[in-house]
Amino acid sequence: MSARIAIVSPKQPSSNPRMKKAAIALAEHGYTVHVCYAYNGEWADRADQLTFKAASWSHERIGGHPILEPWKYFQTRLRRKIASVLGNEMGVLMPNKNDYLSALKKWQPDLVIGHNPGALPMLHQWKQETGGKVLFDAEDFHRAESYWTRVDKCHVMEKLESQFIPILDGMSAASPLIGEAYRQVFPSQYVVTVNNAFPKDLLQREPTKMGGPLRLVWFSQVLGLDRGLDAFLQGMALIPHIPIQLTLIGLSTQEKIDTILTAILSDVHSVLFEEPKPEPELLQLLAEQEIGLALEKPEPRNRDICRTNKLYTYPLAGCHILASHTAAQFQFLEEWPQTGQNIQLDKPDSIAQALDHAFHHREDLLGKRKQTWSLAKSRLNWETECQPLLDLVDQTLKY
Repeated sequence: MSARIAIVSPKQPSSNPRMKKAAIALAEHGYTVHVCYAYNGEWADRADQLTFKAASWSHERIGGHPILEPWKYFQTRLRRKIASVLGNEMGVLMPNKNDYLSALKKWQPDLVIGHNPGALPMLHQWKQETGGKVLFDAEDFHRAESYWTRVDKCHVMEKLESQFIPILDGMSAASPLIGEAYRQVFPSQYVVTVNNAFPKDLLQREPTKMGGPLRLVWFSQVLGLDRGLDAFLQGMALIPHIPIQLTLIGLSTQEKIDTILTAILSDVHSVLFEEPKPEPELLQLLAEQEIGLALEKPEPRNRDICRTNKLYTYPLAGCHILASHTAAQFQFLEEWPQTGQNIQLDKPDSIAQALDHAFHHREDLLGKRKQTWSLAKSRLNWETECQPLLDLVDQTLKY
């Protein structure tokens, strides 16, 4: 009988692709996998339905649904509101901890893997009550994430991690530098790097030459100007004679859309806005572009040391990458120089020069895109990058 692994997160599979990829990899490796998650939003709910139809793992929603289970969902929101008023950050992060624990006790896993910091208190209580094995996946260096820095509450996450990470049987981290950062804080904790790659079944057709405007793309769950997009638009403005089509994918507001359109000063520059899409649709849209933008700023520290999923998504679509200069993205391009080039967000000229060269050397750009695509096919994919996770789980269950 195969070992039973529960994956727990206060996020939905479609709003946490890394959790979903872990479930798939572990199930394909031969484990029996059960995912406990919570409702986050309508678009992710729709995308989840497609995921669940093909899933080789079971799933369970905790905390209700605004339409299907409105009373449970109301209780979840009420608990979170009360926790916020009382200053209970743990309760805000995971208002349904007891419901998750009840689900785990019913399912009886051999190992529980937590995703998102909200899972840490639950992992701690599970280990205290049952002595079961627990792992945690750090998708970010959570104590230095944008949210905690912005609200000046980094001490909250530091306290959370300091209290609960030492009890873990191991950790995985989403970039080499995030893993290094956690090892410095918790030198006795075992941490492996599991890069944020995507499966080869998302690999698109081999790139072909494109004419017309230079086609650029940026994507995220939420459209935001504070992560480098504003600076990139300034660089675009320096080359008003170069035809450019920029596609932006993410949830947005009319105010953000108006702000972006106001920054477009050239008649030959255009911006297309798209809502978030399930991964197959996203990759199809990315494959219609030539250059993928990976725009991050080095502050706060987490943004400097994380390898966002863009770095591993664009190659599958055959996009050349323009990556802003952060420690993690510089390290990635040093390791895989075929995939793209660095730009300086504080130097608009560097952005303009990169775009000008790309437009006037489309054959050269096509060659780079083909190299990147080939690398995704052979190496930069989840089938390769998930191996440290499988080894970690095998090792944890063995001892």
